[in-house]
Amino acid sequence: MNRISWDQYFMAQSHLLALRSTCTRLTVGATIVRDNRIIAGDIMGPLQEGRIVLMTAVM
Repeated sequence: MNRISWDQYFMAQSHLLALRSTCTRLTVGATIVRDNRIIAGDIMGPLQEGRIVLMTAVM
């Protein structure tokens, strides 16, 4: 069995985070990585007064 690359792993993490996004216009997830370790994960929240809210989960 072949293992996926680190880049594929972190992209999959971002896709999973995007599923938790509460924005009705865009479904966005982000993963911040340093030295192959996840530092934080973000999802896009709903618009508030024309601004996008990022919800940050620091790990």
